[in-house]
Amino acid sequence: MPLDTKTVENAKKRDNPHRLPDGGGLLPQVNKSRSKDWLVQVTIAGQRRDMGISGWPVVSLAQARAKALTRSQTHKGDPQASAL
Repeated sequence: MPLDTKTVENAKKRDNPHRLPDGGGLLPQVNKSRSKDWLVQVTIAGQRRDMGISGWPVVSLAQARAKALTRSQTHKGDPQASAL
């Protein structure tokens, strides 16, 4: 189920960083300090990579989804794609 802004905002910290899947490869990661980072999962040369987009709330959920879509399309099936 897709996330909403309130869920990301209210995410609780844990002993270890954890992720809240949004779908489409977007993963907000909640760190020990309760800071939140946007990650996107892409496949490069057959290997899954997690790429950072930015932090929350600097980048909104809608902006993160748009960037995740762009990055996943850019790296889809491109073995020469490198991490940004």
